[in-house]
Amino acid sequence: MTKKISKRKIFFATLLGVLIAIVITTLSATLYYQERIYPNIWIAGVVIENHKVDTAKNIIKNSVSVPDTMGLFYNETRYSIPLADLKLEYDFDQTVENAYKAHRSSTKPNLLEVIQSLNTIKEIELVYKIDETVLNSHISVIADEIVTQPVFPSLIATNKKIDISKGSKGTDINVNQLTQTILDKLSTGNFSDTLIQVSEIDPTLNDDQALHYQNRGNSIFSKQLTFVLDDTDFTYDGSQLLLLIDPLGKYKEEEVDKVYSDLAIKVERSPLNPVFVFENNKVTEFKPATKGITIVKDDFATLLESAVWELETTDTVKKVVDIPVIKTLPEIDTGDVNNLGINERIGLGESSFTGSISSRIHNIGVAAKNFNGVLVAPGDTLSFNAILGDVSTLTGYLQAYVIKDGKTVLGDGGGVCQVSTTLFRAALNAGLPIVERRSHSYRVSYYEQNSAPGLDATVYAPTTDLKIQNDTPSHILIQTLFDPKLATLDVEIYGTSDGRIVSLTKPIITSQSPPPEDFFQDDPGLPIGTVKQIDWAAWGAKVQFNYKVTRNGEVLQEKTFFSNYRPWQAKFLRGTGPVI
Repeated sequence: MTKKISKRKIFFATLLGVLIAIVITTLSATLYYQERIYPNIWIAGVVIENHKVDTAKNIIKNSVSVPDTMGLFYNETRYSIPLADLKLEYDFDQTVENAYKAHRSSTKPNLLEVIQSLNTIKEIELVYKIDETVLNSHISVIADEIVTQPVFPSLIATNKKIDISKGSKGTDINVNQLTQTILDKLSTGNFSDTLIQVSEIDPTLNDDQALHYQNRGNSIFSKQLTFVLDDTDFTYDGSQLLLLIDPLGKYKEEEVDKVYSDLAIKVERSPLNPVFVFENNKVTEFKPATKGITIVKDDFATLLESAVWELETTDTVKKVVDIPVIKTLPEIDTGDVNNLGINERIGLGESSFTGSISSRIHNIGVAAKNFNGVLVAPGDTLSFNAILGDVSTLTGYLQAYVIKDGKTVLGDGGGVCQVSTTLFRAALNAGLPIVERRSHSYRVSYYEQNSAPGLDATVYAPTTDLKIQNDTPSHILIQTLFDPKLATLDVEIYGTSDGRIVSLTKPIITSQSPPPEDFFQDDPGLPIGTVKQIDWAAWGAKVQFNYKVTRNGEVLQEKTFFSNYRPWQAKFLRGTGPVI
Protein backbone atom coordinates (compact mmCIF):
# COMPACT_ATOMS: atom_id res chain seq x y z
CA MET A 1 0.00 0.00 0.00
CA THR A 2 2.80 2.39 0.81
CA LYS A 3 4.53 1.63 -2.47
CA LYS A 4 1.36 2.44 -4.46
CA ILE A 5 0.97 5.77 -2.69
CA SER A 6 4.62 6.54 -3.32
CA LYS A 7 4.35 5.79 -7.07
CA ARG A 8 1.23 7.94 -7.34
CA LYS A 9 2.98 10.82 -5.63
CA ILE A 10 5.93 10.50 -7.96
CA PHE A 11 3.61 10.51 -11.03
CA PHE A 12 1.71 13.63 -9.99
CA ALA A 13 4.90 15.35 -8.94
CA THR A 14 6.44 14.63 -12.35
CA LEU A 15 3.31 15.82 -14.17
CA LEU A 16 3.25 18.96 -12.08
CA GLY A 17 6.89 19.55 -12.86
CA VAL A 18 6.29 19.16 -16.59
CA LEU A 19 3.36 21.57 -16.46
CA ILE A 20 5.39 24.07 -14.48
CA ALA A 21 8.24 23.70 -17.01
CA ILE A 22 5.83 24.31 -19.91
CA VAL A 23 4.38 27.36 -18.23
CA ILE A 24 7.84 28.72 -17.41
CA THR A 25 9.07 28.02 -20.97
CA THR A 26 6.00 29.64 -22.51
CA LEU A 27 6.29 32.69 -20.29
CA SER A 28 10.00 32.90 -20.97
CA ALA A 29 9.51 32.63 -24.75
CA THR A 30 6.72 35.17 -24.64
CA LEU A 31 8.81 37.63 -22.69
CA TYR A 32 11.99 36.93 -24.69
CA TYR A 33 10.38 37.34 -28.12
CA GLN A 34 8.11 40.22 -27.14
CA GLU A 35 10.51 42.63 -28.89
CA ARG A 36 12.71 40.13 -30.74
CA ILE A 37 12.66 38.49 -34.14
CA TYR A 38 11.77 34.80 -34.28
CA PRO A 39 14.44 32.15 -35.02
CA ASN A 40 15.60 31.25 -38.53
CA ILE A 41 14.90 34.68 -40.05
CA TRP A 42 17.39 35.92 -42.67
CA ILE A 43 17.76 39.18 -44.58
CA ALA A 44 20.21 39.54 -47.48
CA GLY A 45 22.10 36.45 -46.35
CA VAL A 46 22.42 37.65 -42.76
CA VAL A 47 20.88 35.85 -39.76
CA ILE A 48 18.94 38.31 -37.64
CA GLU A 49 17.12 35.82 -35.40
CA ASN A 50 16.71 36.63 -31.70
CA HIS A 51 17.68 40.29 -32.28
CA LYS A 52 15.61 43.23 -31.26
CA VAL A 53 14.27 45.39 -34.09
CA ASP A 54 16.67 48.31 -33.61
CA THR A 55 19.66 45.98 -33.41
CA ALA A 56 18.53 44.13 -36.53
CA LYS A 57 18.23 47.43 -38.44
CA ASN A 58 21.82 48.33 -37.62
CA ILE A 59 23.03 44.87 -38.63
CA ILE A 60 21.30 45.03 -42.02
CA LYS A 61 22.37 48.62 -42.69
CA ASN A 62 25.99 47.64 -42.04
CA SER A 63 25.66 44.42 -44.09
CA VAL A 64 24.16 45.89 -47.26
CA SER A 65 26.84 47.82 -49.10
CA VAL A 66 25.55 49.47 -52.26
CA PRO A 67 28.20 49.80 -55.01
CA ASP A 68 28.26 52.58 -57.59
CA THR A 69 27.23 50.31 -60.45
CA MET A 70 25.57 47.00 -61.19
CA GLY A 71 27.27 44.94 -63.86
CA LEU A 72 25.94 42.83 -66.69
CA PHE A 73 28.19 40.86 -68.99
CA TYR A 74 27.99 39.03 -72.27
CA ASN A 75 30.97 37.20 -73.74
CA GLU A 76 33.93 39.37 -72.73
CA THR A 77 32.06 42.66 -72.51
CA ARG A 78 30.85 44.13 -69.21
CA TYR A 79 28.04 46.69 -69.14
CA SER A 80 27.49 48.95 -66.12
CA ILE A 81 24.24 50.39 -64.83
CA PRO A 82 24.85 53.33 -62.42
CA LEU A 83 22.68 52.70 -59.38
CA ALA A 84 22.47 56.45 -58.77
CA ASP A 85 20.61 56.72 -62.09
CA LEU A 86 18.04 54.24 -60.79
CA LYS A 87 17.54 56.30 -57.61
CA LEU A 88 17.93 53.11 -55.57
CA GLU A 89 16.70 53.50 -51.96
CA TYR A 90 16.45 50.73 -49.37
CA ASP A 91 13.78 50.96 -46.67
CA PHE A 92 15.50 49.13 -43.81
CA ASP A 93 12.80 50.10 -41.32
CA GLN A 94 10.07 48.38 -43.34
CA THR A 95 12.35 45.45 -44.16
CA VAL A 96 13.05 44.69 -40.50
CA GLU A 97 9.41 45.31 -39.65
CA ASN A 98 8.52 42.57 -42.16
CA ALA A 99 11.09 40.29 -40.54
CA TYR A 100 9.59 40.93 -37.10
CA LYS A 101 6.12 40.03 -38.39
CA ALA A 102 7.32 36.78 -39.96
CA HIS A 103 5.52 33.74 -38.49
CA ARG A 104 3.53 36.00 -36.14
CA SER A 105 -0.25 35.92 -36.10
CA SER A 106 -0.45 38.87 -33.69
CA THR A 107 1.78 41.33 -31.85
CA LYS A 108 2.10 38.88 -28.96
CA PRO A 109 4.45 35.93 -29.58
CA ASN A 110 3.44 32.39 -28.65
CA LEU A 111 5.44 29.23 -28.08
CA LEU A 112 3.88 27.30 -30.99
CA GLU A 113 4.95 29.98 -33.48
CA VAL A 114 8.46 29.98 -32.05
CA ILE A 115 8.67 26.17 -32.38
CA GLN A 116 7.38 26.33 -35.97
CA SER A 117 9.97 28.94 -36.86
CA LEU A 118 12.73 26.63 -35.62
CA ASN A 119 11.89 24.24 -38.46
CA THR A 120 11.58 26.83 -41.24
CA ILE A 121 14.26 29.17 -42.59
CA LYS A 122 12.62 32.33 -43.90
CA GLU A 123 14.33 34.80 -46.24
CA ILE A 124 12.97 38.33 -46.00
CA GLU A 125 13.37 40.47 -49.11
CA LEU A 126 14.85 43.94 -48.82
CA VAL A 127 12.22 46.62 -49.38
CA TYR A 128 13.48 49.11 -51.96
CA LYS A 129 12.46 51.70 -54.54
CA ILE A 130 13.95 52.36 -57.97
CA ASP A 131 12.99 54.21 -61.12
CA GLU A 132 12.05 51.22 -63.29
CA THR A 133 11.65 53.46 -66.32
CA VAL A 134 15.36 54.33 -66.13
CA LEU A 135 16.28 50.68 -65.56
CA ASN A 136 14.27 49.66 -68.64
CA SER A 137 16.02 52.38 -70.62
CA HIS A 138 19.50 51.12 -69.63
CA ILE A 139 18.58 47.52 -70.43
CA SER A 140 17.11 48.56 -73.76
CA VAL A 141 20.36 50.31 -74.74
CA ILE A 142 22.41 47.25 -73.76
CA ALA A 143 20.06 44.94 -75.63
CA ASP A 144 20.35 47.08 -78.75
CA GLU A 145 24.13 46.58 -78.69
CA ILE A 146 23.91 42.80 -78.30
CA VAL A 147 20.84 41.75 -80.27
CA THR A 148 21.31 40.95 -83.94
CA GLN A 149 18.24 40.82 -86.12
CA PRO A 150 17.74 37.62 -88.10
CA VAL A 151 17.20 37.89 -91.83
CA PHE A 152 14.11 35.92 -92.78
CA PRO A 153 13.93 34.04 -96.07
CA SER A 154 12.50 36.09 -98.90
CA LEU A 155 11.67 35.99 -102.58
CA ILE A 156 12.96 38.85 -104.70
CA ALA A 157 11.64 39.70 -108.14
CA THR A 158 14.38 40.98 -110.48
CA ASN A 159 14.09 41.25 -114.27
CA LYS A 160 11.11 38.90 -114.43
CA LYS A 161 13.05 36.33 -112.45
CA ILE A 162 12.65 35.08 -108.88
CA ASP A 163 15.75 35.11 -106.69
CA ILE A 164 15.75 33.65 -103.19
CA SER A 165 17.43 34.58 -99.94
CA LYS A 166 17.71 31.65 -97.52
CA GLY A 167 17.96 34.03 -94.56
CA SER A 168 20.52 34.26 -91.77
CA LYS A 169 20.63 33.66 -88.01
CA GLY A 170 20.07 36.30 -85.34
CA THR A 171 20.17 36.63 -81.56
CA ASP A 172 17.69 37.87 -79.00
CA ILE A 173 17.49 38.72 -75.30
CA ASN A 174 14.56 38.04 -73.00
CA VAL A 175 14.43 41.60 -71.64
CA ASN A 176 11.64 40.87 -69.15
CA GLN A 177 13.57 37.94 -67.68
CA LEU A 178 16.77 39.98 -67.44
CA THR A 179 14.91 42.84 -65.74
CA GLN A 180 13.36 40.45 -63.21
CA THR A 181 16.77 38.92 -62.45
CA ILE A 182 18.14 42.37 -61.63
CA LEU A 183 15.11 43.20 -59.46
CA ASP A 184 15.49 39.89 -57.60
CA LYS A 185 19.16 40.65 -56.92
CA LEU A 186 18.32 44.09 -55.57
CA SER A 187 15.80 42.50 -53.20
CA THR A 188 18.55 40.30 -51.70
CA GLY A 189 21.35 42.87 -51.73
CA ASN A 190 23.23 40.83 -54.31
CA PHE A 191 25.21 43.17 -56.56
CA SER A 192 27.27 40.55 -58.37
CA ASP A 193 27.51 40.72 -62.16
CA THR A 194 24.57 39.29 -64.08
CA LEU A 195 25.10 37.02 -67.06
CA ILE A 196 23.00 38.15 -70.04
CA GLN A 197 21.30 35.09 -71.52
CA VAL A 198 21.18 35.29 -75.32
CA SER A 199 19.07 32.98 -77.47
CA GLU A 200 19.58 32.18 -81.13
CA ILE A 201 16.95 32.77 -83.79
CA ASP A 202 17.39 30.61 -86.86
CA PRO A 203 14.88 31.16 -89.68
CA THR A 204 17.21 29.84 -92.43
CA LEU A 205 16.08 27.32 -95.04
CA ASN A 206 17.81 24.16 -96.19
CA ASP A 207 18.22 23.43 -99.90
CA ASP A 208 14.96 21.47 -100.27
CA GLN A 209 12.94 24.11 -98.43
CA ALA A 210 14.51 26.88 -100.51
CA LEU A 211 13.69 25.08 -103.79
CA HIS A 212 10.06 24.55 -102.75
CA TYR A 213 9.79 28.19 -101.69
CA GLN A 214 11.20 29.41 -105.00
CA ASN A 215 8.86 27.17 -107.03
CA ARG A 216 5.86 28.63 -105.21
CA GLY A 217 7.11 32.11 -106.03
CA ASN A 218 7.49 31.25 -109.70
CA SER A 219 3.91 29.95 -109.83
CA ILE A 220 2.42 33.27 -108.68
CA PHE A 221 4.87 35.85 -109.99
CA SER A 222 2.92 36.59 -113.19
CA LYS A 223 -0.52 36.58 -111.50
CA GLN A 224 -2.76 39.43 -110.33
CA LEU A 225 -5.31 39.87 -107.53
CA THR A 226 -7.88 42.69 -107.50
CA PHE A 227 -10.13 43.72 -104.60
CA VAL A 228 -13.33 45.60 -105.37
CA LEU A 229 -15.56 47.85 -103.24
CA ASP A 230 -18.43 49.67 -104.92
CA ASP A 231 -16.87 51.45 -107.91
CA THR A 232 -13.29 51.33 -106.63
CA ASP A 233 -10.75 48.54 -107.18
CA PHE A 234 -7.32 47.82 -105.71
CA THR A 235 -4.88 45.59 -107.59
CA TYR A 236 -1.89 43.65 -106.25
CA ASP A 237 0.61 42.28 -108.75
CA GLY A 238 2.84 39.22 -108.50
CA SER A 239 5.75 41.01 -106.82
CA GLN A 240 3.40 42.06 -104.00
CA LEU A 241 1.80 38.60 -103.73
CA LEU A 242 5.26 37.03 -103.28
CA LEU A 243 5.44 38.66 -99.85
CA LEU A 244 2.47 36.59 -98.66
CA ILE A 245 4.10 33.18 -99.14
CA ASP A 246 5.31 31.52 -95.95
CA PRO A 247 8.53 29.52 -96.65
CA LEU A 248 7.50 26.82 -94.17
CA GLY A 249 3.73 27.11 -94.31
CA LYS A 250 0.97 28.48 -96.43
CA TYR A 251 0.83 32.26 -96.01
CA LYS A 252 2.34 34.73 -93.54
CA GLU A 253 -0.26 36.01 -91.11
CA GLU A 254 1.59 39.30 -90.62
CA GLU A 255 1.69 39.94 -94.38
CA VAL A 256 -2.01 39.13 -94.71
CA ASP A 257 -2.60 41.68 -91.94
CA LYS A 258 -0.55 44.24 -93.88
CA VAL A 259 -2.78 43.84 -96.93
CA TYR A 260 -5.80 44.21 -94.68
CA SER A 261 -4.31 47.33 -93.05
CA ASP A 262 -3.41 48.79 -96.44
CA LEU A 263 -6.99 48.44 -97.67
CA ALA A 264 -8.46 49.49 -94.32
CA ILE A 265 -6.64 52.82 -94.54
CA LYS A 266 -8.04 53.37 -98.02
CA VAL A 267 -11.66 52.28 -97.55
CA GLU A 268 -12.57 52.18 -93.87
CA ARG A 269 -14.17 55.15 -92.22
CA SER A 270 -16.22 55.78 -89.14
CA PRO A 271 -19.84 56.74 -89.56
CA LEU A 272 -19.63 60.52 -89.73
CA ASN A 273 -22.15 62.62 -87.93
CA PRO A 274 -23.03 65.94 -89.53
CA VAL A 275 -20.09 68.35 -89.35
CA PHE A 276 -21.15 71.71 -87.95
CA VAL A 277 -19.36 75.07 -87.73
CA PHE A 278 -20.43 76.71 -84.47
CA GLU A 279 -20.56 80.51 -84.57
CA ASN A 280 -22.62 83.00 -82.60
CA ASN A 281 -24.49 80.30 -80.71
CA LYS A 282 -25.76 78.48 -83.79
CA VAL A 283 -24.63 76.03 -86.46
CA THR A 284 -24.08 77.89 -89.71
CA GLU A 285 -22.57 75.19 -91.98
CA PHE A 286 -22.80 71.44 -92.16
CA LYS A 287 -22.04 68.33 -94.14
CA PRO A 288 -24.56 65.49 -94.33
CA ALA A 289 -24.08 62.32 -92.33
CA THR A 290 -21.98 59.56 -93.95
CA LYS A 291 -22.23 55.81 -93.44
CA GLY A 292 -19.28 54.10 -91.86
CA ILE A 293 -17.39 51.31 -93.60
CA THR A 294 -15.55 48.51 -91.78
CA ILE A 295 -13.80 45.56 -93.40
CA VAL A 296 -14.73 42.21 -91.84
CA LYS A 297 -11.15 41.19 -91.01
CA ASP A 298 -11.58 37.41 -90.57
CA ASP A 299 -13.68 37.07 -93.71
CA PHE A 300 -11.19 39.21 -95.62
CA ALA A 301 -8.23 37.06 -94.52
CA THR A 302 -10.05 33.87 -95.58
CA LEU A 303 -10.96 35.30 -98.98
CA LEU A 304 -7.43 36.62 -99.53
CA GLU A 305 -5.71 33.33 -98.75
CA SER A 306 -8.23 31.36 -100.81
CA ALA A 307 -7.74 33.67 -103.80
CA VAL A 308 -3.94 33.53 -103.61
CA TRP A 309 -4.04 29.73 -103.28
CA GLU A 310 -6.16 29.55 -106.43
CA LEU A 311 -3.69 31.75 -108.30
CA GLU A 312 -0.79 29.67 -107.00
CA THR A 313 -2.19 26.22 -107.80
CA THR A 314 -4.28 26.77 -110.94
CA ASP A 315 -4.01 28.40 -114.36
CA THR A 316 -6.03 31.40 -113.16
CA VAL A 317 -4.07 34.55 -114.02
CA LYS A 318 -6.36 37.27 -112.66
CA LYS A 319 -8.62 36.95 -109.65
CA VAL A 320 -11.24 39.50 -108.55
CA VAL A 321 -12.57 39.50 -104.97
CA ASP A 322 -15.24 41.71 -103.38
CA ILE A 323 -14.08 43.26 -100.11
CA PRO A 324 -16.37 42.05 -97.28
CA VAL A 325 -17.55 45.12 -95.38
CA ILE A 326 -20.14 46.23 -92.85
CA LYS A 327 -21.78 49.60 -93.39
CA THR A 328 -23.11 51.40 -90.33
CA LEU A 329 -25.33 54.43 -89.89
CA PRO A 330 -24.11 57.42 -87.86
CA GLU A 331 -25.57 57.93 -84.41
CA ILE A 332 -26.84 61.40 -85.31
CA ASP A 333 -28.88 61.87 -88.45
CA THR A 334 -28.48 65.02 -90.49
CA GLY A 335 -31.81 66.35 -89.24
CA ASP A 336 -30.99 65.88 -85.56
CA VAL A 337 -28.81 68.94 -85.19
CA ASN A 338 -30.14 70.71 -82.11
CA ASN A 339 -29.57 70.39 -78.37
CA LEU A 340 -26.11 68.86 -78.61
CA GLY A 341 -24.78 70.78 -75.64
CA ILE A 342 -22.34 72.96 -77.57
CA ASN A 343 -22.36 76.17 -75.56
CA GLU A 344 -18.84 77.47 -74.93
CA ARG A 345 -15.14 77.03 -75.62
CA ILE A 346 -13.62 74.51 -73.20
CA GLY A 347 -10.14 74.11 -74.67
CA LEU A 348 -7.59 75.92 -76.84
CA GLY A 349 -4.37 74.69 -78.43
CA GLU A 350 -1.87 77.00 -80.15
CA SER A 351 1.24 76.45 -82.25
CA SER A 352 3.52 78.35 -84.63
CA PHE A 353 5.35 77.18 -87.73
CA THR A 354 7.50 80.15 -88.68
CA GLY A 355 10.20 79.17 -91.15
CA SER A 356 8.27 76.27 -92.71
CA ILE A 357 8.71 75.69 -96.43
CA SER A 358 5.70 76.53 -98.59
CA SER A 359 4.68 72.90 -99.17
CA ARG A 360 4.62 72.24 -95.41
CA ILE A 361 2.43 75.30 -94.82
CA HIS A 362 0.10 74.10 -97.56
CA ASN A 363 -0.17 70.64 -95.94
CA ILE A 364 -0.96 72.11 -92.51
CA GLY A 365 -3.89 73.96 -94.06
CA VAL A 366 -5.17 70.83 -95.85
CA ALA A 367 -4.98 68.69 -92.69
CA ALA A 368 -6.48 71.40 -90.45
CA LYS A 369 -9.46 71.72 -92.77
CA ASN A 370 -10.36 68.07 -92.14
CA PHE A 371 -10.83 68.80 -88.44
CA ASN A 372 -12.80 72.01 -88.75
CA GLY A 373 -16.33 71.35 -87.51
CA VAL A 374 -15.83 67.75 -86.36
CA LEU A 375 -18.27 66.54 -83.68
CA VAL A 376 -17.44 63.94 -81.00
CA ALA A 377 -20.35 62.43 -79.06
CA PRO A 378 -20.22 61.87 -75.28
CA GLY A 379 -18.23 58.74 -74.49
CA ASP A 380 -16.74 58.48 -77.99
CA THR A 381 -13.03 58.52 -78.80
CA LEU A 382 -11.65 60.65 -81.62
CA SER A 383 -8.97 59.00 -83.76
CA PHE A 384 -6.80 61.56 -85.52
CA ASN A 385 -5.90 59.16 -88.32
CA ALA A 386 -9.53 58.23 -88.89
CA ILE A 387 -10.54 61.87 -89.29
CA LEU A 388 -7.45 62.74 -91.32
CA GLY A 389 -7.94 59.98 -93.89
CA ASP A 390 -5.55 59.26 -96.74
CA VAL A 391 -2.49 61.51 -96.97
CA SER A 392 -1.17 61.64 -100.53
CA THR A 393 -0.98 63.83 -103.60
CA LEU A 394 -4.41 62.44 -104.50
CA THR A 395 -5.94 64.17 -101.47
CA GLY A 396 -4.20 67.49 -102.02
CA TYR A 397 -0.97 67.11 -100.09
CA LEU A 398 2.46 68.20 -101.30
CA GLN A 399 5.87 66.80 -100.48
CA ALA A 400 7.52 68.24 -97.38
CA TYR A 401 9.94 66.95 -94.78
CA VAL A 402 8.71 64.02 -92.66
CA ILE A 403 10.41 61.70 -90.16
CA LYS A 404 10.59 58.20 -91.66
CA ASP A 405 12.81 55.20 -90.87
CA GLY A 406 15.09 57.32 -88.67
CA LYS A 407 15.63 60.02 -91.31
CA THR A 408 14.16 63.37 -92.24
CA VAL A 409 13.08 62.95 -95.85
CA LEU A 410 10.69 64.49 -98.33
CA GLY A 411 7.33 62.72 -98.25
CA ASP A 412 3.66 63.31 -98.88
CA GLY A 413 1.95 65.25 -96.12
CA GLY A 414 4.90 66.69 -94.20
CA GLY A 415 3.36 69.11 -91.68
CA VAL A 416 0.37 66.99 -90.64
CA CYS A 417 1.92 66.59 -87.17
CA GLN A 418 1.56 70.36 -86.66
CA VAL A 419 -2.19 69.71 -86.52
CA SER A 420 -1.96 66.63 -84.26
CA THR A 421 0.36 68.54 -81.89
CA THR A 422 -2.01 71.52 -81.69
CA LEU A 423 -5.04 69.25 -81.16
CA PHE A 424 -3.14 67.44 -78.37
CA ARG A 425 -2.56 70.76 -76.59
CA ALA A 426 -6.22 71.75 -76.97
CA ALA A 427 -7.37 68.41 -75.52
CA LEU A 428 -5.02 68.83 -72.54
CA ASN A 429 -6.35 72.31 -71.83
CA ALA A 430 -9.92 71.00 -72.11
CA GLY A 431 -9.16 68.30 -69.53
CA LEU A 432 -10.04 65.42 -71.87
CA PRO A 433 -8.57 61.90 -71.51
CA ILE A 434 -5.66 61.29 -73.88
CA VAL A 435 -6.12 57.65 -74.84
CA GLU A 436 -3.11 57.39 -77.15
CA ARG A 437 -0.20 59.76 -77.85
CA ARG A 438 3.41 59.40 -78.92
CA SER A 439 6.14 62.03 -79.11
CA HIS A 440 8.38 62.63 -82.12
CA SER A 441 11.72 60.83 -82.50
CA TYR A 442 13.61 64.08 -82.06
CA ARG A 443 12.93 67.65 -81.01
CA VAL A 444 11.34 69.54 -83.90
CA SER A 445 11.88 73.29 -83.75
CA TYR A 446 8.37 74.12 -84.99
CA TYR A 447 6.82 72.55 -81.89
CA GLU A 448 8.98 74.57 -79.53
CA GLN A 449 8.08 77.97 -80.99
CA ASN A 450 6.29 79.69 -78.09
CA SER A 451 6.06 76.34 -76.30
CA ALA A 452 8.09 74.16 -73.97
CA PRO A 453 9.37 70.81 -75.34
CA GLY A 454 7.37 67.65 -74.70
CA LEU A 455 4.01 69.03 -75.84
CA ASP A 456 4.02 67.44 -79.29
CA ALA A 457 2.15 64.47 -80.75
CA THR A 458 3.24 62.57 -83.84
CA VAL A 459 0.97 60.51 -86.10
CA TYR A 460 1.76 58.02 -88.82
CA ALA A 461 -1.01 55.75 -90.08
CA PRO A 462 -1.65 52.99 -89.38
CA THR A 463 0.80 52.44 -86.51
CA THR A 464 0.87 55.75 -84.66
CA ASP A 465 -2.29 57.67 -83.76
CA LEU A 466 -3.54 60.42 -81.46
CA LYS A 467 -6.75 59.40 -79.68
CA ILE A 468 -8.84 61.67 -77.46
CA GLN A 469 -11.94 60.67 -75.53
CA ASN A 470 -14.94 62.89 -74.91
CA ASP A 471 -15.88 62.11 -71.29
CA THR A 472 -18.03 65.23 -70.94
CA PRO A 473 -21.84 65.00 -70.73
CA SER A 474 -22.31 66.70 -74.12
CA HIS A 475 -20.97 66.68 -77.66
CA ILE A 476 -17.75 68.55 -78.35
CA LEU A 477 -17.02 70.49 -81.53
CA ILE A 478 -13.54 71.06 -82.98
CA GLN A 479 -12.69 74.30 -84.77
CA THR A 480 -9.37 74.96 -86.54
CA LEU A 481 -8.04 78.47 -87.17
CA PHE A 482 -5.24 78.37 -89.75
CA ASP A 483 -3.34 81.56 -90.60
CA PRO A 484 -0.55 80.99 -93.17
CA LYS A 485 0.50 84.66 -93.11
CA LEU A 486 1.13 84.71 -89.37
CA ALA A 487 2.29 81.07 -89.47
CA THR A 488 -0.05 80.09 -86.63
CA LEU A 489 -2.56 77.34 -86.02
CA ASP A 490 -5.18 77.33 -83.28
CA VAL A 491 -7.46 74.42 -82.38
CA GLU A 492 -10.56 75.27 -80.34
CA ILE A 493 -12.77 72.74 -78.58
CA TYR A 494 -16.35 73.75 -77.83
CA GLY A 495 -18.85 71.99 -75.57
CA THR A 496 -20.27 72.44 -72.10
CA SER A 497 -18.06 73.01 -69.08
CA ASP A 498 -18.74 70.60 -66.23
CA GLY A 499 -16.54 72.45 -63.75
CA ARG A 500 -13.37 70.43 -64.28
CA ILE A 501 -10.04 72.08 -63.46
CA VAL A 502 -6.86 71.26 -65.39
CA SER A 503 -3.38 71.27 -63.86
CA LEU A 504 -0.34 71.00 -66.14
CA THR A 505 3.15 71.09 -64.65
CA LYS A 506 6.02 72.73 -66.47
CA PRO A 507 7.85 70.14 -68.57
CA ILE A 508 11.06 68.92 -66.94
CA ILE A 509 14.03 68.32 -69.24
CA THR A 510 16.63 65.71 -68.24
CA SER A 511 19.43 63.69 -69.80
CA GLN A 512 20.22 66.20 -72.53
CA SER A 513 22.76 64.98 -75.06
CA PRO A 514 24.39 66.94 -77.87
CA PRO A 515 23.80 66.02 -81.51
CA PRO A 516 26.45 63.95 -83.30
CA GLU A 517 28.95 65.75 -85.49
CA ASP A 518 27.69 66.97 -88.85
CA PHE A 519 27.77 64.36 -91.59
CA PHE A 520 28.87 65.19 -95.12
CA GLN A 521 28.24 62.90 -98.07
CA ASP A 522 29.75 63.40 -101.51
CA ASP A 523 27.12 63.84 -104.22
CA PRO A 524 28.24 63.84 -107.86
CA GLY A 525 24.80 65.16 -108.79
CA LEU A 526 25.63 68.55 -107.27
CA PRO A 527 28.26 70.94 -108.69
CA ILE A 528 31.56 70.99 -106.83
CA GLY A 529 31.60 73.63 -104.10
CA THR A 530 27.84 73.22 -103.47
CA VAL A 531 26.64 72.13 -100.02
CA LYS A 532 22.98 71.20 -99.45
CA GLN A 533 21.57 70.47 -96.00
CA ILE A 534 19.14 67.51 -95.94
CA ASP A 535 18.78 66.97 -92.18
CA TRP A 536 19.04 69.28 -89.17
CA ALA A 537 20.79 68.82 -85.82
CA ALA A 538 18.80 68.54 -82.61
CA TRP A 539 19.77 67.90 -78.98
CA GLY A 540 18.56 64.70 -77.40
CA ALA A 541 16.57 64.92 -74.18
CA LYS A 542 14.09 63.21 -71.92
CA VAL A 543 11.06 65.35 -71.04
CA GLN A 544 8.13 64.72 -68.72
CA PHE A 545 5.18 66.67 -67.39
CA ASN A 546 2.23 65.85 -65.13
CA TYR A 547 -1.40 66.18 -66.18
CA LYS A 548 -4.14 66.27 -63.55
CA VAL A 549 -7.87 66.95 -63.95
CA THR A 550 -10.17 67.47 -60.96
CA ARG A 551 -13.81 68.33 -60.43
CA ASN A 552 -15.29 69.28 -57.08
CA GLY A 553 -12.28 67.74 -55.34
CA GLU A 554 -12.52 64.45 -57.28
CA VAL A 555 -9.53 63.41 -59.39
CA LEU A 556 -10.80 62.54 -62.86
CA GLN A 557 -7.41 61.95 -64.44
CA GLU A 558 -3.80 61.87 -63.32
CA LYS A 559 -1.06 60.97 -65.75
CA THR A 560 2.60 61.65 -66.51
CA PHE A 561 3.54 62.16 -70.15
CA PHE A 562 7.03 61.09 -71.20
CA SER A 563 8.98 62.07 -74.32
CA ASN A 564 12.32 60.53 -75.26
CA TYR A 565 14.03 62.57 -77.96
CA ARG A 566 17.10 61.13 -79.65
CA PRO A 567 20.07 63.36 -80.52
CA TRP A 568 19.83 64.14 -84.23
CA GLN A 569 22.66 64.62 -86.68
CA ALA A 570 22.80 67.38 -89.28
CA LYS A 571 23.46 65.92 -92.72
CA PHE A 572 24.78 67.66 -95.82
CA LEU A 573 25.30 66.74 -99.44
CA ARG A 574 28.64 68.00 -100.73
CA GLY A 575 28.84 68.50 -104.48
CA THR A 576 31.59 66.72 -106.40
CA GLY A 577 30.14 67.05 -109.89
CA PRO A 578 31.19 69.41 -112.66
CA VAL A 579 30.13 73.04 -112.57
CA ILE A 580 27.55 73.68 -115.28
